[in-house]
Amino acid sequence: MHPKSHGCVHGTFRVSRRLPPRRRVGLFEHEGREFPAWVRFSNAAHNPQDDGVLDVRGMAVKMMGVDGPKMTSLDPDLRKILGSKHHYALENRTHDFLLSTAQTFPFLDPSLSGQFFEAMSAQSIWPFVVLVFPTWWNPTTWNLGLLSSVYDWYQGGDITNPLTATYYSGTPYRFGAHAAKYRFSPCPTNFANQHAEKTFGGEFLRENMRARLDPTVYST
Repeated sequence: MHPKSHGCVHGTFRVSRRLPPRRRVGLFEHEGREFPAWVRFSNAAHNPQDDGVLDVRGMAVKMMGVDGPKMTSLDPDLRKILGSKHHYALENRTHDFLLSTAQTFPFLDPSLSGQFFEAMSAQSIWPFVVLVFPTWWNPTTWNLGLLSSVYDWYQGGDITNPLTATYYSGTPYRFGAHAAKYRFSPCPTNFANQHAEKTFGGEFLRENMRARLDPTVYST
């Protein structure tokens, strides 16, 4: 998943000082606390392709220095699967956010999700067609809801720069006594002094991101 990277950036994840009490949970508990973070931007397609091809765009955030119990310590079965020498066991003070430009996850269950990604990894459109129309002569078997959901899923990836896109978690997560989805929105300063950006070429998302981070290109 997400084999094509547009680039990695290093920054600081800072917990807002304006969070209401009910949102001060977990790593958001202490207002103003800062964590070093690495952020990777990517395309979702199994096979790397030109950025001009509509695709779901991804953003993965790895925060460093995060204390607290991890899944590997809470779930004994998971520990058996990963093993004590697995690289996850070495990340006992990290926290990951996995997000994409899709606001919702288009699959109702893990089985359908697996079938979809297997179909999309093929070098042909036919596996996906069969997934949507398993028996073309019987309309009652057609999965038009999946077709509509996947269409909406991809539309959020129509961007010109990974730094000015909005990213969402695919599913809700436990957040104290509640369930919550995460959204990462660009700061207004990301749009300051915005110049015309490329909308063509195989690597235009990477090129636009690099140009925006270069002070010699976007100077005040």
